[in-house]
Amino acid sequence: MAYVKTNWVDDVTPLSSTNMNNIEDGIANVYDGAWERISGITVASALTEVEFANLDSKYNEFRIVCEGISSTTAARDLLIRFNSDAGANYNSLKTSGVTFTYTAYSALNHIPVSGFLVANNWNVDNIAVINVTNSKATTIKKVFIDMIGYSNSYSVADILQIIGNWKNKTAKINSVQLLASATNGIGVGSKFTIWGAV
Repeated sequence: MAYVKTNWVDDVTPLSSTNMNNIEDGIANVYDGAWERISGITVASALTEVEFANLDSKYNEFRIVCEGISSTTAARDLLIRFNSDAGANYNSLKTSGVTFTYTAYSALNHIPVSGFLVANNWNVDNIAVINVTNSKATTIKKVFIDMIGYSNSYSVADILQIIGNWKNKTAKINSVQLLASATNGIGVGSKFTIWGAV
């Protein structure tokens, strides 16, 4: 129910449950669909995996904001999984570069974000925003990723966009795993924050 404004007049407007519920409904509508910060992680020592666990089923969408640095002078990919599913249940289509080269991946055990963990001697970090649908247990979960960063050279910015999906149709997302493509590949100072919307 949309908020119905009441013109309050001293000693005239009744302090009634109807008027108070109108206020509560208006507040609820403001927050309905708004992004809520769930958790954030700043990497203090090199990691292979960052996980957001025990995610509430009330969320119909997730947004993960990432700032990534490799733990070495070699760039690493970031690999995305849901509910610890390591089966061949992920598909994705990547566009990259100024000329928008297309690369398709199917039946992988993750969704890859190529070169996201940028070499740690470039003194830059890559930024990615991962949006995930989670409205029903019985529908495929869709993933949309935008990344701006430096995957090939610290002097040339790169644009990467990915659309993908997780083919699970039996469960809502209750955890997200972000893995480096090499052991302990997520470097110190990398940051990951997850938001949810109902």
